[in-house]
Amino acid sequence: MKNNYLFHWSKHEKRLILCLSIGIIAVLLWVFSQTVEREMAKAEEVMFSKVVAELNAMLVYKTAENVALNQKYKVKNFVNHNPMDWMKRTPVNYSENIGDDYSQVAPGQWFFAPSEKAIVYRVMNTELVEIGGKGDPEFIKFRVVLDLSLIH
Repeated sequence: MKNNYLFHWSKHEKRLILCLSIGIIAVLLWVFSQTVEREMAKAEEVMFSKVVAELNAMLVYKTAENVALNQKYKVKNFVNHNPMDWMKRTPVNYSENIGDDYSQVAPGQWFFAPSEKAIVYRVMNTELVEIGGKGDPEFIKFRVVLDLSLIH
């Protein structure tokens, strides 16, 4: 056959094509893994923001309910208590009764720290998640604070 040389490559050319193919696949896998990691960090930020918004909405609702029922004195009970107890459904990543040993909490979990009287979230992707705040970037803490100037 006359065109046989088009389909019959030498060993050197086959190795070159194999090496180029492996290199391209390796680069594509690296780009894909970076993209997946970045998207997982974005998803964590969204889930975190959703829980914080739910907690804020629940506290505003409970405060408004007590003010409307002329039971302002009950609002003081919110301070130093776990606001997750007042939610109808806690987040699926909420761990109850952890205590103060943070090391046993898996990343991506919410828990209540009784000694600090704070809701704590353990961040999964500490390098990529930008939630803000001060202190340890691995643990984000929230406390219920009472501002009586807002209640008339």
